[in-house]
Amino acid sequence: HPQAIDTIDSWINDVDPDEKTQASLMVYGHRAKFIKGQGDKPESSSEYERLFGVKVAGVNPKLDVATEVEMTKLNPHGKKKFSEMLKKLRTLSPWGITPLIFALKKAIITNDRQDLIIVAVTDGKATDEDGMIEQLRTELEKKPNTKIVIAGFDLNDEANKELAKQILPLQDDGFQIDLARAANEKELKKIIRESLKPREYTISGRSLKTDIQQKF
Repeated sequence: HPQAIDTIDSWINDVDPDEKTQASLMVYGHRAKFIKGQGDKPESSSEYERLFGVKVAGVNPKLDVATEVEMTKLNPHGKKKFSEMLKKLRTLSPWGITPLIFALKKAIITNDRQDLIIVAVTDGKATDEDGMIEQLRTELEKKPNTKIVIAGFDLNDEANKELAKQILPLQDDGFQIDLARAANEKELKKIIRESLKPREYTISGRSLKTDIQQKF
């Protein structure tokens, strides 16, 4: 969604370069889709292949997740990397489905942090296979200090209810996963900022106050 990309770009630019903030960018549902009327046969995005200079033939749309910017400090060099990548992503036409839960799972697996904060922006309901939410639970059990905020950008009521239903069992079991809706760029930016506020958590029985913005 172009507005979501603009909001992320704006937030990146607002980060104080003197802070130790780190961030990565993982994108999902943008490289492959199923061909209508041909079952599970995938079709790759020629736009993506042209812009990124890589072939993505054979990518399963249900598992279409890619880290487009590796974890980096948001100093001027890091901000430039984000800006260049977001500029590319803005030019892509809508393509693919929404493997949201798989993307959350992969974000946890591919990062070594125990206190990771994941802000996932989506404008549609998750299209993951059955059982994916339980796979996410397994990863959260390994890293219980992980915090997930799903930002539903311009999300309709049906999609919002479906997402809320999916994550409710995880919330009931005490995992830090929330769903917030944003109708515009201002609200989305607020969700991102609120997600990164300092929090208290416990390691080895000691209560610590940590500035998450220094450890994102």
